[in-house]
Amino acid sequence: MLFQFKAAFSRVRSHNCARSLKVSTLSFLFFAVANTTALADDPVSGSGPEQLTGRFRAEVDAGVTVTWSNNISDATLQQTKLDDMKEVADWEAKRVAFGWQGAGAGTLTGAMQNAIRMKVLSEFTEGYFDNAKAIIGELFKQNDAIPLDDDAFVSALDAVMADPIAERILLQFSKDYPGWAAGYDAQSNYKNVEETIRTGLEAAREKAIADRIAAEMEIDFVATEARIQAIAAKLADPTSYDGGLTKTGSGQLILTGDSTYSGDT
Repeated sequence: MLFQFKAAFSRVRSHNCARSLKVSTLSFLFFAVANTTALADDPVSGSGPEQLTGRFRAEVDAGVTVTWSNNISDATLQQTKLDDMKEVADWEAKRVAFGWQGAGAGTLTGAMQNAIRMKVLSEFTEGYFDNAKAIIGELFKQNDAIPLDDDAFVSALDAVMADPIAERILLQFSKDYPGWAAGYDAQSNYKNVEETIRTGLEAAREKAIADRIAAEMEIDFVATEARIQAIAAKLADPTSYDGGLTKTGSGQLILTGDSTYSGDT
């Protein structure tokens, strides 16, 4: 809905009163560590790697002999596998506990929705009600001012648009008094807004509750479910958590450490 303001404006101003909830959906990044290739005689890696996070490829040039003394392990990689297995198991247990299976998948239980409702209600207190009335009052005061101060009026309108309760109140008030912005009697009609304000408060509460439930669902189920499916696919591949060492080139690589990684060499 667009409000058109007084002809006294030096230019036409309009504000789009439709609002959209911005949900910060957690975006989980899931990836497998890329294969690593290094020059075996690189001074930085002269003793060899200590931990493998995937298959390690060492390039040894012709005529070069390199000795790696480190004890090469893939303990970190194996711990990652255990952590991934636990995350999948924990999620499956949560799905069962919350009834997120079959037809119940992707919905919040009544208890969870009620908890969200109570939290939202605690946020929309009488303080919000009084604040919304004050914001609306300032807008009507600026509207009725002679001469009209464009900047002050737009600033007051922006304040209304930034408050979910005040915004809904103004939308309702504009239906009852569609020509208020072109006249000078908004303040005199302010006494008729009291009940509208309370109606707006209730409507804002219900919208906030619905939006919060949708946001929780997006964060707690949709994104997590996608992450878990990716982890499960990784677990299904028996080579996903193998370390392993591959030497390329015609040079010689000698391992003198006590290496315990699981992949082949």
